[in-house]
Amino acid sequence: MSATQTIGSASLVVLLLGSSVPARAEPDDPEPVQRAGEVREQDAARAEGATQAPGEVAPQPDPPPPPPAPSPAKRPPTGRFEIGAGYSTDDQFIAQAQVAQDSLFGSGHRLALTARVSAREQLFRLGYDARNLDGNGLTLRTELYSKRDQLPGFARTAVGGGATLVQPVGANTQAFFGYRVEEVATTLDAATVARGDVSTPISPRDGRIAALRAGVVYSTLDQPFLPTSGTLIGASFEMADPRWGSEIRMTRFDGWGSVHRPFGPFTVHLGGSVSTVDSRDPGGVPLSERLHLDGSSVVRGFAPGSIGPHDPRTGLSLGGNLEYTARGELELPLIRRLGISAVGFVDHAGIYDAGGAGSSGTSVGVGLIWRSPIGPLRFDWAIPLGGDGKPHFGFGFGTSF
Repeated sequence: MSATQTIGSASLVVLLLGSSVPARAEPDDPEPVQRAGEVREQDAARAEGATQAPGEVAPQPDPPPPPPAPSPAKRPPTGRFEIGAGYSTDDQFIAQAQVAQDSLFGSGHRLALTARVSAREQLFRLGYDARNLDGNGLTLRTELYSKRDQLPGFARTAVGGGATLVQPVGANTQAFFGYRVEEVATTLDAATVARGDVSTPISPRDGRIAALRAGVVYSTLDQPFLPTSGTLIGASFEMADPRWGSEIRMTRFDGWGSVHRPFGPFTVHLGGSVSTVDSRDPGGVPLSERLHLDGSSVVRGFAPGSIGPHDPRTGLSLGGNLEYTARGELELPLIRRLGISAVGFVDHAGIYDAGGAGSSGTSVGVGLIWRSPIGPLRFDWAIPLGGDGKPHFGFGFGTSF
């Protein structure tokens, strides 16, 4: 439509509406004269479909709203609550619970509270791991704990804490250095006391143990429990001394290793360990810190404390200053997709004191392994060589879920 046509149409609309629209122009303020070809703002607006009345100020359009601010990216949850239960021949029923935050406040550090209860152990632990402090993997691990261990003939109770620095020194190697301090108390079982006084010079003395510890670990295991391939080698040295707050002088060395390799249709598992403990105190190493057999977890078919020096009157396990273990297994997968295998094994261990008193034990047997979705299960039939030689059935199961 041309400008002239637009003006005519707009004027016609005004004339048709003139009788119903009151006059708004004052006598001494006449309507401005429109020149030919000129289009007024009101007329142009009406031509475009606007509904603004004559003399009305055109509203200004609202500014466009600002774009919404991007919402912050949500971090994936890192908190965990786990409960677990299990059973083993020596520990009987085992219950465990843990509350953990694997990245506290998004820092990457870990805070965890753990409780574990069984017939031989009660543990309550609060741990905090400050990870990657130097950008090269340096980790500071700290803990506070209360622990009670039921050992053969007595109980060891400890309350304390520690701190350990862990530094990767290779693709599969870590070195560590730490300090621990704990108050240790020893309580003889009522059955041991009822049999009579302990007739050896070893005393269950209590006191504070403060020790420095250092070591190194090399591991290429494919999984921490029931590995099927890889190598593990580790060693540590610990010294308790009055110079850093200990009431007991003591040194301890631990070395351990295992190899897991395929051999035709089989998998071969070989492992062993050695530990020594010594003291310059007149009473020697306290009963609670001596080396005691940990039952079927070391030599299947032998009860806790059944290997090593014993008190001749009460039968109390006195522990030793030297302990060594060796284990060999031949595993044959039966149903690979279900993780079920058959094994044949031989176990051996010995514990001796500084004077050479002690004993060793060996067992052989067969078993069944199931690497189930809820954790590993073992069923072992062990025959101790020597002694009564009676077969022992062992069962172990348990993990967190």
